[in-house]
Amino acid sequence: MTIDEINYELNEAQGKSEDPLAIVASLKVNGRDYLQKVLEPIAVPIEVSRQQFSSDLHLKSSAATQNVIYFDGQKWFDLASNVEDAFDTVISPRQRLSALTGLGSLSDAEANSLATYISAEGKPSIIALLYPDTPMDTEGMPVKAWGNDYHLNRFYIQKNLPVEGTPMIKSSDVFWDMLALGNNAAASNSDVFGIAVNEEELLSLWNRAHAKNLNPPTVPQIDFERESVFVVFLNSKQIENYSLEVTDVRLEDDEVYVDIRINDPAVTVITQNELSPWAMLRILKPDLAVVWVRSATSGNLIGAARR
Repeated sequence: MTIDEINYELNEAQGKSEDPLAIVASLKVNGRDYLQKVLEPIAVPIEVSRQQFSSDLHLKSSAATQNVIYFDGQKWFDLASNVEDAFDTVISPRQRLSALTGLGSLSDAEANSLATYISAEGKPSIIALLYPDTPMDTEGMPVKAWGNDYHLNRFYIQKNLPVEGTPMIKSSDVFWDMLALGNNAAASNSDVFGIAVNEEELLSLWNRAHAKNLNPPTVPQIDFERESVFVVFLNSKQIENYSLEVTDVRLEDDEVYVDIRINDPAVTVITQNELSPWAMLRILKPDLAVVWVRSATSGNLIGAARR
């Protein structure tokens, strides 16, 4: 086969390739699992970030793009198609059931291979299908790319997802942000940890957090298809400067750990009002069944929230 005046030898593959991008039942090209060609680096065509306290994504483009797909570490979502240059808007992701199948001129095998390669890391990624540098046919497909019988798909993959208005909180493979915190939750004689995976559970925890507030704030909007909410309520004390700090959220052996620091002054000053510190987090992981709580100071387990 001749491509760009270079001859390539095609042979049947023997056995199963270990290369994550190899296509099942494809031919080897000059002994390799697929044709490889060094290209000039492309300019970054898009930038996507997540809105603080929201699952919406902010898309900004610096080049026209055919499709923009979002993988949140578990599920696939459509963000936009036929994106124009200098496009700048906030988008609510729409779940995509077919992963990358049907994208551009990818065959089903190619789409499955690329989707498996991206999802294997289990981390949020943005996949942009760029317009080819070749003429388009009447169906919007590139023609005469690397020969009359071959199509060319150009992808840009963004492998991080910063949160706007706050530094990226990511010390492991779990993304999170602080929904709210305070010190006037319903009185309690012990520490209480909770998880919400639906609106009813969230409302219950929210009402407990604002039990002493005559006009509680509006319940935050959560996309429970992609997110869960975790809350910690400390036992009540009449001590000045008694407070709670969340220092980290980590994914270890596929278990979620929340590290907290309890500021319990050694020199106590009794206050007239009882303090009940609390903190509520949004965690980019749906249907959480258990969250382990650790001391940020000692590393010892304090307790766990279970559904």
